[in-house]
Amino acid sequence: MKKYYDSWKKSPHVVAARTCTECHVKPGLMNLVVYRLQFWSELYAEFNGVELKPFGSMLPTATSCSKAGCHSLNRETSVTGDLKIDHRLHVTRAKLRCAECHPGAVHEGITGKPLPLRKLCTRCHNQQMGNCGFCHTKKFPVDVKFEH
Repeated sequence: MKKYYDSWKKSPHVVAARTCTECHVKPGLMNLVVYRLQFWSELYAEFNGVELKPFGSMLPTATSCSKAGCHSLNRETSVTGDLKIDHRLHVTRAKLRCAECHPGAVHEGITGKPLPLRKLCTRCHNQQMGNCGFCHTKKFPVDVKFEH
């Protein structure tokens, strides 16, 4: 888990949590107990050189990302305001975890890049990819063709 720890230490998320468990373990005593039991497998992997990745219940949820006012589901555009992305809709209706669209937000280079790839959007929105106004807030001339 050292590479995950090191990448977290370099990320802006280092100020959001003091330990991995603050984001990776759901609240509640039972979840903490389950995590502690699974922790032994992490120690085994570390001492035996086995590659171990976070899994299942240990993946951060929207609750982890929005706690203490870090991130809000009320955003309806990208940070730059260029793209329409209703975060609440994607989390509540599409049941996406933040890390599915932003896999490298905390562990960049290990789990992916911080920003979503367009091909992720096409999983659900492929029919809309020819309609610039579906995603973009800015108007484009009709004769301009973009390669995404």
